[in-house]
Amino acid sequence: MMGEFTAREILAIAVEAHELAERLGIRCQLVDCTKARNVDSASQNYDFAYLDFPSSVALDKRLRVAILVDPDDHSHDFSDIVMRNAGLNVALFRDRGKAIAHLCPSDPDKSVK
Repeated sequence: MMGEFTAREILAIAVEAHELAERLGIRCQLVDCTKARNVDSASQNYDFAYLDFPSSVALDKRLRVAILVDPDDHSHDFSDIVMRNAGLNVALFRDRGKAIAHLCPSDPDKSVK
């Protein structure tokens, strides 16, 4: 993603990515938003997490998503909170290495199935 976006604009992409991951058996996704800025209001982010996305796709609770953002961009902070509170397995990162480590833990006992 690049530029400014709203939940309405990201919904089709998120649904497609979720469905593709399910079809291919992918359990981890890295979403690079380092050049993208969330311009939605708090209520729009809330609606996306609790209403729009869950009503658009059958959620796979095993899917782990790391969202990588620019270190100085805090436009994704609230959406990260509401998505996690809504039961989505997402985590926000400002460091690519930490995002990848989150998705690919080196300890085999902690690996994502």
